[in-house]
Amino acid sequence: GSVHVVTISPDVEARIHQNCVFRPDEANINLSSRELQDLIDAFRIELKKLIDEGFPPIVLASPRIRPAIWDLMAPFVPNLKVISFNEVTRGVMLKTKGIVKVQPAVLVG
Repeated sequence: GSVHVVTISPDVEARIHQNCVFRPDEANINLSSRELQDLIDAFRIELKKLIDEGFPPIVLASPRIRPAIWDLMAPFVPNLKVISFNEVTRGVMLKTKGIVKVQPAVLVG
């Protein structure tokens, strides 16, 4: 079967990875409130494409940032699933329906 997903652009993935703070019960992305809001908006835009086409909201992320994406986006996207590459079983085809991107000016720390 196939799974329709939203992926994360390499620059956004790197920015999140560099700014993840892990605690025993949560993972936070340590960015300014403006950067976080821009990131949330970018995820919502791409996930809306999936939802509008009748697919469940699924984000494909690297294993390291997966918990941080979940903690950031779950309050805003009902039924969100965040999966990592190593959770995709053999034989499952991934179909990318959107890529989370943020304007380069926003990514400047």
